Amino acid sequence: MKYSICYVSSLSTGISENEVKSLLEYSEESNKSKNFTGFLLFSEGNFFQVLEGPEDEIDALFNKIKNDTRHYDIMRIFKKHLPLADHDGYKSDFISEDKKMPGAIRKYMKHVTAKEPATRQIIKNMLQLFVDGD
Repeated sequence: MKYSICYVSSLSTGISENEVKSLLEYSEESNKSKNFTGFLLFSEGNFFQVLEGPEDEIDALFNKIKNDTRHYDIMRIFKKHLPLADHDGYKSDFISEDKKMPGAIRKYMKHVTAKEPATRQIIKNMLQLFVDGD
């Protein structure tokens, strides 16, 4: 049974756009190499991440994330075991104004296919706010 953590946070001052892009690339490569699933998005100074994998490994990574000084105001939205195991990879993205478009939510929702309906709805609602800005 896989385990999932979802959180939002804010970028610390003094971190450049290039540093954020490097962080996103590193996170995607690292999480894919560990067979973690989910996504990490950055938009308008904020991060939104869903991480999925073995509980001990996800908890260890989340503890590391909480101590990372490149962001602050880390708010965990949920942590839970997943009843299903059919996930679709890991993705990271820097969402700029030109990437905010109708239908963008579907692009990220495919990475959290194993969620039960209530959790999928939470993620969809968060994505609606994060990606589309509505």
